[in-house]
Amino acid sequence: MANPPPSWSLGNNLPLPPHTVPQLIPPIPGSSSSYPSTTTTNPSSISVPPPPVIPLHIPPEQLPAWFAQHYPHLPPPPPPPVSVGTYPTLEQSFVSATVPYSSSLPPPPPPLCYAQAAGGVVMPAFQPAFTAVNAKKTISKPKPGNVVSLPTTQASSPPSAGKTEWPESLKAFVNRAFSECPDDLKHVLEREVKDIVTSAFEQNIVWTTNWDLKTVPCLEGRKKKDADKKRKKGQNMNDKSIGLMNPGERDRREKRARRFEEEAAAERAKTAAAVPPPPTATDYEADGIDWDQHTIIGYSTTLEKKYLRLTSAPDPSTVRPLHILKDALELVKAKWRKDNNYSYVCDQFKSMRQDLTVQRIRNGFSVSVYETHARIALEKGDLGEYNQCQTQLQQLYALGIDGHPTEFLAYRILYFLYARSRTEVNDVLTRLTEEDKKDPNVRHALGVRKALTSGNYRKLFRLYMDVPNMGAYLMDNFVERERVRALCVMAKSYRPTLDVRFITEELGFENDVETVQFLEAQGVQQQILREGANAGKWRVQMRESMQPLENARARAFKVVDIKGQI
Repeated sequence: MANPPPSWSLGNNLPLPPHTVPQLIPPIPGSSSSYPSTTTTNPSSISVPPPPVIPLHIPPEQLPAWFAQHYPHLPPPPPPPVSVGTYPTLEQSFVSATVPYSSSLPPPPPPLCYAQAAGGVVMPAFQPAFTAVNAKKTISKPKPGNVVSLPTTQASSPPSAGKTEWPESLKAFVNRAFSECPDDLKHVLEREVKDIVTSAFEQNIVWTTNWDLKTVPCLEGRKKKDADKKRKKGQNMNDKSIGLMNPGERDRREKRARRFEEEAAAERAKTAAAVPPPPTATDYEADGIDWDQHTIIGYSTTLEKKYLRLTSAPDPSTVRPLHILKDALELVKAKWRKDNNYSYVCDQFKSMRQDLTVQRIRNGFSVSVYETHARIALEKGDLGEYNQCQTQLQQLYALGIDGHPTEFLAYRILYFLYARSRTEVNDVLTRLTEEDKKDPNVRHALGVRKALTSGNYRKLFRLYMDVPNMGAYLMDNFVERERVRALCVMAKSYRPTLDVRFITEELGFENDVETVQFLEAQGVQQQILREGANAGKWRVQMRESMQPLENARARAFKVVDIKGQI
């Protein structure tokens, strides 16, 4: 249907306010009743009489006559444009706002309204209060530092109309771009990705674009810039090193490099000649490799030999065979019982251990050498040498060689308690068998561990007074610090004083004099009340002794390394 005629204007060419909406109440033909006044939303607008409404059933050719009959005081309106279609009846025009119009007919034209004001005639144009535009498709702004959250969709074919969905390749493109982007380019990347995706949706190519090959300009620029920097840096360094080097210096460096290569090749050849060839297929017997073919067998007859650390392949003329080593062991034992010279004995034992190692001798005699050396080291308090012997004995016992495994297992537990190595203690406990736990040595060591972990110093020192074999030498290394800790507990528990005799009995001292000497060594001199000549009746002020004992405890509990050296 054609558009309505242009809006007329008021007298003196004043336009009718666009928001002045007249009430379209159709008149009853032949009635002279007046219309209600026009309502307006603008207080400054001009109020005009209500406009007449021309019924749409009047044919166009009869419109001037009908208008002159019913509104003689108004000039005739211009003829309406010719339209096609059937218009609603008069009754339908009263309820046109509620009665739906048939979709098979063209829409009816808007009612023609006229009003008189200031000597003129006006026909307002009814136009929408907005301008319809097509909505622009955009993507949501991603959060900085995060990969944008994409809607799920089924991939290959475009989705149905009315729902914006993304191809899987587009999602992968956006995620890849944000994962590769450095922090300083996040804001640039967000803008460029948004423009790329929005342009693809507007051009309707989002489902035909190969997003796997798509790139973002800011990322490509940064990659190219970084590559240029690396290339220029390497080139500048090469140019700098070459430019600062004169021809003579270059020749000297080349000669020095060739000399180093020649010396290295000669050294490799010398080493290869000194090392015996690896065993071949002919070296194998039914039970494995014949190690005797590749093992050094010494022929030295010297019983006493000074220990020297090997710096080259061992010389068989300086290595003692097994029968000579047995005689050397008996000689060293006799000299130890006679002279008690630990430096000499330790040096001879280390020499015997070296000869056993280079000859790959692992039998009962090897166990005897290591066990004897370990016991003597414990007696002299050399925990470093003891630890080395203990390590080798553990490997020999694992081979099934006879010896005293439970005795040295107990020593091992006590050594780890001294070193405060809880991990090693737990490892030993997990490997204990029921037969091991029944052994008196192992049972005693486990009792010491339980007393230490529970803080039962009374039981600990009862076990210290009754140690099997040579375990007391190991306990001597940590019993002093445990006494200090026990004294700290006593200082907090007993008031006001405590007899020296009680401390002697509880902490396993031999006599009262030794107890007083220990207390004085820990800084408790002024707190001892010396009454009479009997030291057992002397009393210790416990409250005043707390601070010196705490200081002594801090000094005693230092970190201990695996060799037992503080």
